[in-house]
Amino acid sequence: MKTAVLLGQNDETGKAETDHDIDACKDLGIKVIHRELFDLATTDFMPLATKAMAMKPDAIEIGSAATGYVSQIAKALHELGYKGVQVSNTLSGEADIMVPLIGKEACEGLVSSNIDWSSDDATPWMREFIKRYIAKFGKPFGAASAWVYWPVIWLKEGIEQTQSLDTDVLKKYFETPNKKFKHYFGDSQYGGKKYYGINHQFKVHIPISEIRNGKNVMVQKPQIPPLELE
Repeated sequence: MKTAVLLGQNDETGKAETDHDIDACKDLGIKVIHRELFDLATTDFMPLATKAMAMKPDAIEIGSAATGYVSQIAKALHELGYKGVQVSNTLSGEADIMVPLIGKEACEGLVSSNIDWSSDDATPWMREFIKRYIAKFGKPFGAASAWVYWPVIWLKEGIEQTQSLDTDVLKKYFETPNKKFKHYFGDSQYGGKKYYGINHQFKVHIPISEIRNGKNVMVQKPQIPPLELE
């Protein structure tokens, strides 16, 4: 893979996400030939997909926007006959949501960090979580709901451990060197100093999956990025 086009939503999230993608592509030796941020009011993604395909990239990053947007971009690219790699850089590539919207064929091959939470790829905690979630709320299950579950637990534990609501006390607690925080694929801890200038970014294990026959299938086991701790 040598070239990529990056698509994202036209807001601070989309800009930040694609900024990170540009840096990651540079590290991997992939040339970003175009970045396009679309308005969140967009309903017709055919012009955007047509423009991206005309550049003949090896890969198209189809955004960190909500799964509905990603689905429509994937559908447009499929209808135009795009044969390259499609990547969703967040949890937006959820097969259980996308397939009913646009069909198996349009989703096939999409790369993301989603997995099937009821499959053997998931941890026992994940399988129990989705079972409880669906029993209470029904389908569809959004993986982001579990992704943001843990920081709330970490904050609760911090308050209990310190017996304090003082932000300075909690800041010191979270900055404890080498302190681990449970996450569903393994321990997390603060990192990110090399990129952000401060170790205030939680580093968590990220799997790589591909949609195959209508399901998210893990193709690379969860790995944690370098913690960059000092």
